[in-house]
Amino acid sequence: MILVERPDIFQRDRIVEKNDETNIVYYTKKVSEFNVIHNIITDCWVFDNELIDKWHIKAGSGFRECVKDTMDTLINDTNDTFEFIVLVDKSDKNVIGFFASELIKYLDYDNVYHLTTFYVKPAYRTREFMLTYSNDISDNIRERTRNSISSFWLSTVWVKNKKAINWFNRLGGKALCRATDPKGDVVVYGFGYK
Repeated sequence: MILVERPDIFQRDRIVEKNDETNIVYYTKKVSEFNVIHNIITDCWVFDNELIDKWHIKAGSGFRECVKDTMDTLINDTNDTFEFIVLVDKSDKNVIGFFASELIKYLDYDNVYHLTTFYVKPAYRTREFMLTYSNDISDNIRERTRNSISSFWLSTVWVKNKKAINWFNRLGGKALCRATDPKGDVVVYGFGYK
């Protein structure tokens, strides 16, 4: 089931970056385009049973509930600085994955970027691609924080999502605190501390 067959939905979007080395084009979406974002997330997750059964904060609740929970979070818990970046393979026009970030208040800092969500389809999770993906996320957030007071950024992950936690650790993230969310315990990670 491919819900995003062609990149027609991206024709009017701003191309954030082209990575010729990995043949990826990055497109920006705003949270107001929730139907498109919903279709992209659905397309990405439809065959990823491991995510749905083990790693999503609503794991075990089924595919529809995981997508609904993520969409509810993106629609209700983000602000107008939210930016959803879609990764598209230039060669076959398939969606590879996505990531999103927004400015939030954290402790005494009013404008800290928060990596709100991220995902790469299993077929693309090679060591080389994940390194490039990690660098591209960091570069995108670094570019967005260039004119802000803070150069560090945050992400929050469900404590049982061992894959994401391992990835954050490899990226040099520091676990700052553990928090209780109504859906489950999460860990707040910080990146870019000097």
